Amino acid sequence: MARPRAKRSRSLLVIEDDTFIRNLLRVFLEHRGFDVVFADTYAAGEQAIDTTRPRAIILDLKLPDGDGLDLLRHLREDLGRTEPVIVMTALRREMTFVEAFERGATGFVTKPFDLDEFGADIERAMSN
Repeated sequence: MARPRAKRSRSLLVIEDDTFIRNLLRVFLEHRGFDVVFADTYAAGEQAIDTTRPRAIILDLKLPDGDGLDLLRHLREDLGRTEPVIVMTALRREMTFVEAFERGATGFVTKPFDLDEFGADIERAMSN
């Protein structure tokens, strides 16, 4: 008899300081069946990473108390975390895109973004 497959976690950590975007993502992601934890600063994000085990992280680069790229580096190099990280930013510099992937980003989304495409990016990142 085949063993049933374990259901994969649908937990997300969203580190985003913009209240409007957090609220938009809360409604959108919860409607799609994700369990979402939010943090609005670098420090709160770092703490949430330590206290939760998210299946994936959505990370804004411009946080009020630090740089999201530094947090991404900390996740990968210092903590050895391997969950998918989708970087989200309003910055439109090619160097930011390159640097995010060099530091271990799984995906990159530029604000403003299409919610359906964003949802597909998350699903794709979590399926690996």
